[in-house]
Amino acid sequence: MTAVATRLVKVVVWDLDGTLWPGVALESDGLPAPYPAALAALDTLAARGILVSVASRNPAEVGELVERSALAGRFVAAQYGWGRKVDALRRIAAELDLGLDALAFVDDDPMERADVERTLPEVITSPAAR
Repeated sequence: MTAVATRLVKVVVWDLDGTLWPGVALESDGLPAPYPAALAALDTLAARGILVSVASRNPAEVGELVERSALAGRFVAAQYGWGRKVDALRRIAAELDLGLDALAFVDDDPMERADVERTLPEVITSPAAR
């Protein structure tokens, strides 16, 4: 009999724009409202003891928007900046003292997911579900 390895995801890292909320925060007139399905997913993860984080290609000021929204207080080791998402994922894993294989990454952009899949194959990737 062959043993099947099970991966334990400890942190789900989310993109913001187009993934947790519609549109681009910096192009919005007001505070973006998160998708109801995204909030439900975050609640389900929290109930299961799975941490959530953010890797967003936005300036740090977007973090202030997050903290004024229904997403406030939900994220650990959030990463904002114009660099690659793979670098943000590495920083999140290092800050939480976890291996990259403990991370899952959710992003609506197939190019971002492809970069993560190619560069960090140990990270599980998933498109955003709305």
